[in-house]
Amino acid sequence: MQGIRGNIDTRLRKVSNGEVDAVIVAAAAMIRLGWEDRITEYLPLDLFLPAVGQGALGIEIRADDREMLTLVQPLNHEPTWQSVVAERTFLHALGGGCRAPIAALGTISGGALMLQGMVISASGSRILRATEGGSAIAPQQVGTRLAQRMLEMGASQFIMEAGVQ
Repeated sequence: MQGIRGNIDTRLRKVSNGEVDAVIVAAAAMIRLGWEDRITEYLPLDLFLPAVGQGALGIEIRADDREMLTLVQPLNHEPTWQSVVAERTFLHALGGGCRAPIAALGTISGGALMLQGMVISASGSRILRATEGGSAIAPQQVGTRLAQRMLEMGASQFIMEAGVQ
């Protein structure tokens, strides 16, 4: 396993040129580029979780711009917002950032939030995984509880090994 940099086209070219055997990229990106035929496998969520906030889109506006807030507010998808808040709270409570070996996925069903979290050792040989549920109207609480649970399982050691803290 090795790190690989560059845009999707660069990464796929490294596979074609034999520099690497395979590369994992977001299926959504491949589909958006019209390269769905190049997808060889979809990774199952029971083995792989996405990065925190993966796939969520955001619109940033000035805090004092009430007119713009009125225009964009209907675009907010509440379940997605709740899921991302839980995922980001989880990441923050673990002390991780964009380089941390941390993944999470929040899902909403019937007003309940289910948050799955995963922290991976620097070598990739050990994985900690846990799930926490709660009310969708309290996503921060769910994210915090899951982080506390993962810290009790030893997640901070994995994060430190990765040189993130």
